[in-house]
Amino acid sequence: SGASANGNFKTEFELLAGDPTGTDAAIGGELEIGGKLTVATNCFVRFTSHPLTGASGLLKVRELQLDEGGTIDAKGRGFTGTTGFAGTTGVGPGAGSAEAASGGHGGNGGAPTEETVGLAYDDRKSPVLPGSGGVGRTTNVDQWDSSKTASAGAGGGVIRIECKETMSLAGTVTAAGGDGKDILYGNGAGAGGSVFLCCKTWNPSDTLVISADGGDHSGRNGYGGG
Repeated sequence: SGASANGNFKTEFELLAGDPTGTDAAIGGELEIGGKLTVATNCFVRFTSHPLTGASGLLKVRELQLDEGGTIDAKGRGFTGTTGFAGTTGVGPGAGSAEAASGGHGGNGGAPTEETVGLAYDDRKSPVLPGSGGVGRTTNVDQWDSSKTASAGAGGGVIRIECKETMSLAGTVTAAGGDGKDILYGNGAGAGGSVFLCCKTWNPSDTLVISADGGDHSGRNGYGGG
C-alpha cells in the first residue's frame, strides 16, 4: 500500500513511492510478489523515491533473477535537484547551501566553501535513504542559448528488496546520483542513493555491477555529488 506500480512487466516496471506509510518514515509503500521476479535482458525495474520526503518503495519477492543486460535502476530518482530561480538550498538531509553545490549522502558533496557543503548521513551498513539533490545556478540562462535553464541533478533513489529465497544477479543495479544539466555556468549534482538487498541465498555473477556513485556536475563551476 502507499505506492503505485507503472509499466509492462515484460519491458519496464516502476515502483513509485508515495507519502510515508506506517511508523517507518523511510517506507513510502510496499509491493509483494509471491512468486519469482525475472528481470530479463533489456528490461528495467525502476525505484522512484518521493522527491521531497524521501520515502521509498520496498519490494518483497520470493525469488529474484536479474539477467545480464537487465537493470534495476534508481539513478536520479531520489531527492529532487533545484532548478531555475529556486534558491541556493537543495533538498534532502545532505543538501548543499550554495549555488552549484552538490548533495551529500554516503560522502560529503562538493561546494564552493566548507560551510556550504552537503554533509553525509544515513547508516553506512544498512542505508535506506535517497541521495540529496544538487543546487542550480540562480544565473540560469546560457548567454548563447536562452532556452537552457539551470537544472541540478536529483539524488539517487533507494533500491530496497527483500527476497525470501535466492537472488541470482548478473545485470546492473544502480542508485547513482543525477548529473547537473544544460548550463554554461555549472549546476550541482545529486548524491548517490542506497542499495539494500536482503536474501536467504546470494548468487551473484561475475557480470553483476552494483553502484551508488554521486552524479557529475555540469559547466565550469559546478560540483560533483557525494
